[in-house]
Amino acid sequence: MVFPIYGYPPVSPLSLWTGLFGTQASNPLSSAVQAIALERLLLPQPVAQRQTLLAQALTGLQSYGQQLYTAANALTLNNVNNVFAQRTTTSSAPDVLTAQVLPNATISSYQITVTQLAAAQQNVGTALTSAGTTAVTPGTNTFTLTIGGTTYNLSVNILSTDTNQTALEKIANAINAANAGVTAKVINDPTAGTSRLQITANKTGTASAFTLADVTGNAVAATGANTVNTAAANAQYTVNGISYTSQSNTVLLDQGRVSVNFFKTSTAQVTLTVGPDTQAISGAVNNLVNAYNSLVSYVALNAGFLVPRIGQSLTNAYELKAPELNALGITRNANGTLTVDQSKLTTAVSQNLGAVKSAFGGANGFAVNLALLGREITTSPLWNFAAPQAYQPVFFPQIYSYLLTLNRSQFAAAILPTGTLLNLLV
Repeated sequence: MVFPIYGYPPVSPLSLWTGLFGTQASNPLSSAVQAIALERLLLPQPVAQRQTLLAQALTGLQSYGQQLYTAANALTLNNVNNVFAQRTTTSSAPDVLTAQVLPNATISSYQITVTQLAAAQQNVGTALTSAGTTAVTPGTNTFTLTIGGTTYNLSVNILSTDTNQTALEKIANAINAANAGVTAKVINDPTAGTSRLQITANKTGTASAFTLADVTGNAVAATGANTVNTAAANAQYTVNGISYTSQSNTVLLDQGRVSVNFFKTSTAQVTLTVGPDTQAISGAVNNLVNAYNSLVSYVALNAGFLVPRIGQSLTNAYELKAPELNALGITRNANGTLTVDQSKLTTAVSQNLGAVKSAFGGANGFAVNLALLGREITTSPLWNFAAPQAYQPVFFPQIYSYLLTLNRSQFAAAILPTGTLLNLLV
């Protein structure tokens, strides 16, 4: 028979006993584990069972404490990512414009008109018979592409046996290879049997306007590559009556915290509203109430194993802000859990956000005190929360304090949970 000691390879009773009194294992904690194992073997079974239940209560407490801390921290104002900093936007004409917003953007309303959209220049060349002999002069053709004040010198070698489609593809490849900020491709029309060159700027706005010109040969003239089909244009718009232009259809407001996207023009003003994310705030409040209720119920269920001050801390956190919480629709039940009047909470978040912030995230706020409690539970030695009547002091060797001090974050995982040495020995 072998025993699965958590964190160690399976051992037989003989090898375990030999390990207790023989050579020390290479793991520095092995002597501690052996000491606990020996004492555990000598305990009466009822005591061992009680200690296992206590261990399970403590490890469960840590999990609920972490949930409470996470939920509460989202509502504390000293957390830069708190839910009160989240923003949302609404547009009175989402087909004209919408916006994305960063946390802590200014709560405001903007009146915007879009009179012109930014456009990328696009040239469309002459339709040439695809299979016909190339109209481009055979040999090396050189031409320039000028964009944004920069001129690129390009060349392409055309054979006398090339078709128009082949010649156009060579020109398109030469343009694309320059990485000049435009994209060229050949548009084929199988029905008409024609091919033409299409060249499009990669960015909108007049700063990306371009021109092509022949240097030697006739690659540009023969293909009509410099024929502008869509001219480059800047967006034109007003914000609260002030006119602006933009190279793109995405513009920034509020020092970059609000990004507005234009989709089409409109002579009528569009109202863009930036406000708190009320849905996220309501959700965070409900998450905290659920975490609070879970811990209240868990503490009550394990009252014989956990110190009473945990439940008292939960009660105190509520009573300190009870009048404010009640005004927001959060009330306490007879069993200590909380109930949320969702309609009342939604109204408060929408119409009196300051009161919500104060009740949860302000000085001595409900969420602030619960975050402190959750952090204490998750960072303190687990045995701090064991009820004195839940164990016999003689059971604990000095090594327990040593272990908790040495590695409290792994103590529960290494010594306490189900499937560990404790369960083995009971």
